[in-house]
Amino acid sequence: MKVMAGISKTIDRIVKAIGMFAAYLSVLIMFLIVAEVFMRRVFASPTLWSYETVTFLFGGMIMLSLPYGLQLGVNVRVDVLYNVFNKKTKRIIDIITFIVFFGIFMLIFTTAGVRYFGRSLSSLERSWSTWAPVLWPVKATIPACGILMLLQGISELIKLFFRLFDKGDALGLSDDDDDKVAQEIEEILATEADSGLHTEAIEEIEKGGSEQ
Repeated sequence: MKVMAGISKTIDRIVKAIGMFAAYLSVLIMFLIVAEVFMRRVFASPTLWSYETVTFLFGGMIMLSLPYGLQLGVNVRVDVLYNVFNKKTKRIIDIITFIVFFGIFMLIFTTAGVRYFGRSLSSLERSWSTWAPVLWPVKATIPACGILMLLQGISELIKLFFRLFDKGDALGLSDDDDDKVAQEIEEILATEADSGLHTEAIEEIEKGGSEQ
């Protein structure tokens, strides 16, 4: 168990470091956009490279930050029937769906990304613009994203198994987040129920008024 916990924590640290690095690319992107606008508007001398550089940096930022988003759990989830089950059943469902859907998809994505990057590197592919930079460095972020997502997926699976057997404390995990989600859903349903009651009351009042 200690070995598995160590693997999960190591993966989390690596993914977080890369994700934070990717986040700071947004500062560089902002600087380049401001500099390009300044050069274009003030000196009437736009650059050939800034637009594509910003595009490449933005793409790289997205690819390298996705695994950290998975670690933080910021991905969108549609919990239609999920919250009906107890916590142990939820863990089992999470493990099965994670392996079947996430695992298979990311293997396909990573394999395709490696091939995509390999073709670009072997042909020294360049952009069609006047600047014509090589494209393989930015395309390298696609398989890099896939590999990091698979690694983070392994970490998430370890966490799910620890939670399944009530060993989440070893990784500093708790079920508070699940409780918060369930509480928020209950509050939304209660609000909708209250709105329905108010609507019915208004309809009754209007009906009574029309009869008079």
